[in-house]
Amino acid sequence: MNDHIVNKTIEEKIDSESVIDVQQLNDINDQTDDISPPKTIIVDDILPISIVACSNLEDYPESYRLNSKKEELLLTFVENFRRQYHHIYRDRKSLFLNPFNECGIPKFVCTTVRPTILPYSDLTEWNLTASFIADHLNYDLLDPPYELPKTLCSPTKILTDQHGNCFDYANLLCSLLIGAGYDAYIVSGYATREICYMDTTRLPNPYIRKEQEESVEQLKSQCKKYGVKSLKILTSEYDASMHQRHLKTIQEEKIKIQEEENQRIAEIERPISDPLYGIRIHAWILIRPGGRHEISEAFYIEPTTGYRKATDDSDYLGIESVWNHENLWVNMQECSNGCKSLQFDLNDQARWECMFIRSNENEKELTHKRLSKTLSNQIDWFDKMSSKQ
Repeated sequence: MNDHIVNKTIEEKIDSESVIDVQQLNDINDQTDDISPPKTIIVDDILPISIVACSNLEDYPESYRLNSKKEELLLTFVENFRRQYHHIYRDRKSLFLNPFNECGIPKFVCTTVRPTILPYSDLTEWNLTASFIADHLNYDLLDPPYELPKTLCSPTKILTDQHGNCFDYANLLCSLLIGAGYDAYIVSGYATREICYMDTTRLPNPYIRKEQEESVEQLKSQCKKYGVKSLKILTSEYDASMHQRHLKTIQEEKIKIQEEENQRIAEIERPISDPLYGIRIHAWILIRPGGRHEISEAFYIEPTTGYRKATDDSDYLGIESVWNHENLWVNMQECSNGCKSLQFDLNDQARWECMFIRSNENEKELTHKRLSKTLSNQIDWFDKMSSKQ
């Protein structure tokens, strides 16, 4: 009897607590109406505000002034990569990923590289192409020299305006080199003051070297296939060996004296200390073995001068990332000793972190249907370069 009374009391209490007043229900509905749905993240919300002022926007095509849906998706993917990268590697500097174009619209750096072949046979060789770019453009310094540029204009505008910074030089040169069949990449990193200022006062005169090469070629052309053989000179082998030893001793002494003189001159001409040493940002070109041309080893091209540089050149102090028209790779190797020990096997994920993960299969064997299903950055948003520019 007592158990029945207790159970009845508990049921009445539960029923009384489960009943909601009509006024309370209306208050709850009013509160839920004020709750807005979750906001969809769009590209404009995750990218910085443009600081580029363009007075003649109407003169540019729509692809310059707006981003397509594919470009917005690509920029969202790039921004996600940037956030994860900086969350994991908090001590690393910012990557050069989506600068503004000439119309103040953010564009992914890979989409600004466009393989191009100009109708000039001389521009199929890397040295002639690099010399053309170095002589054709006027160089603009980065300001400040320790910050990445905010803009990266299209190669067509750089050719038209005929001036740009190191990234503009490298972007234009890389587009032409890839079009000519080279496995070329743009490098974003750090260099010495002399490289960043295009200071060639301490480099050997390239024109003297060209004159020497031309004189050797002329001498070879003068050699005839048929000629009168000179008479055999009868000399003592012992006298000849002693004379050769004497000449070798004299030559070694001359070399030693010349090395001491060169060391003395280098000490006198040593540049003053640079307070920004190691943090001056610069862009240059990396050529890897492969492509249509017979390249046996990787090397750099300095786009501002057109000179070839070794990958262990002491003027290049570090690399943050490299990219071409297909992908971008972040350097994961130590650069405390400059670029001397860097390996350029971009398929080595321990040394190079790529943005777009690709299959280990040969890219040439991938079908067009398979490539079309992947997130691609093959977006041609600017006009083709032409010889009229």
